[in-house]
Amino acid sequence: MGWLQKILSGQSGLDKHSPISTNLDEANFQQIVIEFSGPQINTSDWPDERIAQCPNCQANLKKVPGAKTKCPECKEYMYVRTDPRTKSRRVVAENEIEPIEREWAKLNGTLEEYEANLIHVANTKKILHAELGREATKAELGIRLAELERPEHFENHHFGMLRNTYMTVGQIQLREKSYSKALTNFLIVALLDGNGCSNNPAFDLETFEIKKEPLGFDSEFADYLPYVAGAIQECIEKGSLDLDLAIQDIDELAEVSRLKCPKGMAAVWKQFVKKAPYPS
Repeated sequence: MGWLQKILSGQSGLDKHSPISTNLDEANFQQIVIEFSGPQINTSDWPDERIAQCPNCQANLKKVPGAKTKCPECKEYMYVRTDPRTKSRRVVAENEIEPIEREWAKLNGTLEEYEANLIHVANTKKILHAELGREATKAELGIRLAELERPEHFENHHFGMLRNTYMTVGQIQLREKSYSKALTNFLIVALLDGNGCSNNPAFDLETFEIKKEPLGFDSEFADYLPYVAGAIQECIEKGSLDLDLAIQDIDELAEVSRLKCPKGMAAVWKQFVKKAPYPS
């Protein structure tokens, strides 16, 4: 398991209340933003030093950035980060992100895993370059990295994290306007959610044994169902796709992908339209 995966599965010592957010950047690659603020590091009194100025060209902005923003003057991106070196929340240029993440890794004792992950990404870029005969786009890199995680998630029964790889690929493909491929991945996400895929085993409270079958739409993912429903609807509308035909193909694709879910897509979809809700 890589550095990022250990963090997300709670194996790095990261406090469970530490903020973790994901957002898809304009280059079509899911950027994972992790601010390490475990119990030993209290950031609540760190000042907010964000200003309405581009860190790249120093142009004045109309408002203080609250997230990733493209400068209207130099067209470069700026980011919002909590910087342990200055103990403040700042607007930073892209070249400042890696030093900030490295410092957090040092503080939280995950530097070795962090550096191993950087090597893994670099090696994947080289492999893609050899395959494509050119440098891979961030979208292509993001998809390959997500796909490379799947065998390990299968082996370790981390089905919630396996589900997240399909979500990542679907998000990237949606931004790439590959609507048919994105729809397939979002439907697989719905299928896995509907089979209760989670990183936490379900226990029978009477026997304290692990239940053999998933519970259905797990509460861990309930808040994400409207987002998945919206993504599916967007794929259907923008790609002029047939939802019924796409749903029919999912069980076969799941079997090929070793996703032997007890509940098939037809049964899951009936529950999904109620839970999400999804326009029927």
